[in-house]
Amino acid sequence: MKPIIGLTPSWDNENKRLAIPQDYIFAVLDAGGTPVVIPPMEDADQLCAALDRCDGLLLSGGDDVCPTLYGEEILPLCGDLTHERDHSEPILIRHAIDKGLPILGICRGIEILNVALGGSLYQDLAEQFGKTILHPRHDIPGGDAHMMRYVPGTLLHEIMGIDEGPVNSRHHQAIKKLAPGMKANAFAPDGLTEGMEAEDGRPILAVQWHPETIQRRLPEQLNIFKWLVREAGK
Repeated sequence: MKPIIGLTPSWDNENKRLAIPQDYIFAVLDAGGTPVVIPPMEDADQLCAALDRCDGLLLSGGDDVCPTLYGEEILPLCGDLTHERDHSEPILIRHAIDKGLPILGICRGIEILNVALGGSLYQDLAEQFGKTILHPRHDIPGGDAHMMRYVPGTLLHEIMGIDEGPVNSRHHQAIKKLAPGMKANAFAPDGLTEGMEAEDGRPILAVQWHPETIQRRLPEQLNIFKWLVREAGK
């Protein structure tokens, strides 16, 4: 039986609709997993019951994480917020960790994971970090926005099998303070942390770019999803 991967979807509050880009579905399928969607829910027991039927958790991209979750006021340049996800995803993260399930965070996924574990974010990179690199390249969502350096000796470096390579970029936020127990495993050319993993070897991995969009063009990016499915099958 193929491992079941629970995916968190985006939430359209205006139209009361869930959304999950098909690239996530294809990436999990290409890696040998079975994708299922876990919608935001108020009830923690229901969320945990849904995750109990899964073998791994994939935190997808989407709206910004509310800064109040890491003790900051909301700045004008902070983007749209999804409080339903901000409520549900930390519950799923804690439950997955308690159960020892593998977790993969992508874009917003790395951001909510870092915040849920005690870290913080830049609310807007251009304003708070710098403009050496234009990180949100929505004009080329599947194109090569910049190079990524993978830190030798990390899980991600082992998974990718290369020291550096091109990635896309669709984010204007990123890690400011790394959560306790996590370590950086990837850096953009301007020094921005764009990947993290657990220091103690637990199956927790997250990246800031969107490997699901480029994995069919850049095969090393599929390795990220293969890792998740492999860990979920243990």
